[in-house]
Amino acid sequence: MNVGFHLTKNILIAAFLILQMPNKSAFADAAVEPLLNCRLLAPPAASGEAKVHGNLIKVFPRKAEMGDAYSGCQTVWGEDNGQWFQIMVGIFEQGKLTRMRVPSRPGDPIELCLQKNGELVAGDADVCSDMEVFPYSSAPPGCSTKQSGNKKELPECHFD
Repeated sequence: MNVGFHLTKNILIAAFLILQMPNKSAFADAAVEPLLNCRLLAPPAASGEAKVHGNLIKVFPRKAEMGDAYSGCQTVWGEDNGQWFQIMVGIFEQGKLTRMRVPSRPGDPIELCLQKNGELVAGDADVCSDMEVFPYSSAPPGCSTKQSGNKKELPECHFD
């Protein structure tokens, strides 16, 4: 038999197994890279907005823009001293949430959660129920400023 063939076959099998692992690793992150919007370092200008405990957060893409077959990431950012940081990232394949990363809490148990076809296949059911925040709803860009003085929701600032 050809040694090169066996080596190539073993490398392909190992790569496949690594990409199927439910835990977060450098290899698993590499699998996310080709998906749309998964490597954004800061929120784009078109990011949606929301307030959580009085703090502005940004969301990209907005839920309304994702569509039923969206494959990519939806990221929620927070701000600290003028710097944006990722709070959490939902990873979608064909419109279904498959996993969640929490860069703001390294080692968070939710990163062990894996869903396929809407069913939990890895992780603790109680912990993984927190994945229900995705897709994350937000108001259009600029609405946090527009809404700041109004007690009623402005029609153009409706959450998606």
